[in-house]
Amino acid sequence: MKVGRKGFTLVELLVVIAIIGVLVAMLLPAVQAAREAARRSSCTNNVKQLALAFHNYHDTYKKFPAYQYPVSGTNSWEGHGALTMILPFIEQNNIYDRVNFTLRWDHGNHSALRTTHIEAFKCPSDVPYPNQAYGGTNYGVSGGARVNFYDTGSPTPASGVFVRRRETSMAEVL
Repeated sequence: MKVGRKGFTLVELLVVIAIIGVLVAMLLPAVQAAREAARRSSCTNNVKQLALAFHNYHDTYKKFPAYQYPVSGTNSWEGHGALTMILPFIEQNNIYDRVNFTLRWDHGNHSALRTTHIEAFKCPSDVPYPNQAYGGTNYGVSGGARVNFYDTGSPTPASGVFVRRRETSMAEVL
């Protein structure tokens, strides 16, 4: 009577391990591609959410926010920008309520706010800089084709929706 053998031979075991290794090697790029596709989708969703926030801001105030608001009593560039103004419209009221609009954005009282990372402002595919001190953003607003950031009444004023110290209505855009 023949006794059945139990278990694998060393060769069979090595073949199985090699096949599994090849399958994993083929699967990893697909997994990475799926992850990157999900990150791209998240970036697209962030843009949609920011656009919706700008429209909700417009619905509330009948104007889009200005590119930048100087601090009261100054003509400086250290004021707060359009992305700060839409914080309540992207469910970031807790951050917005802590902003002191009479102080420059780089004032010491805003140090915790400056370093706050807001997911809606960053694309997940973006690799942060080492030792990045500010929360940062991957998205911006357009001052238009003829940008005169100071908008000092020159013959070619800024032609975009988001201009320094000037709020623009939808009627002006259309």
